[in-house]
Amino acid sequence: MEGFLANILKYLLFFVNFVLFIAGCIVFGATVFGAAILVDSPKFLELFEKTKDVVSEDVDTSGLELNIYSTGGYVFLALSAFFVIVSFFGCCGAWKESKCMLGTYFTFILILFIALIVGAVLAYKGNLKDKIEKPLYKAISMYNDNPD
Repeated sequence: MEGFLANILKYLLFFVNFVLFIAGCIVFGATVFGAAILVDSPKFLELFEKTKDVVSEDVDTSGLELNIYSTGGYVFLALSAFFVIVSFFGCCGAWKESKCMLGTYFTFILILFIALIVGAVLAYKGNLKDKIEKPLYKAISMYNDNPD
């Protein structure tokens, strides 16, 4: 790669992907730590049961389920692993000027962009008010910030 602008773009692509790689590794490590807590689920379930005992009788605790939190952990684990892989291809492809790695990086970014567009269309067409707002209000009504 020759030229001043080409070198700036090369190092900019490397730097941005390196920062994303480090951030992805940090999130991946934190998620693995969180998954280790979820693996020890008997103690975690015991904590949930103690929480249900502490809350007053007026509050409906049927919505407190462990699978909601474990699913979120697995989603973070998969997303952070995906971002580590994508940023690795972008970082190393820019540094080594490898057409294969940069092509793979471009393919991943294109798939991510298409998924973003599809998600935006589905969110716009779907009924998000019923799926997000009502459960949020239900969860807020269960919260008691002045326990007796």
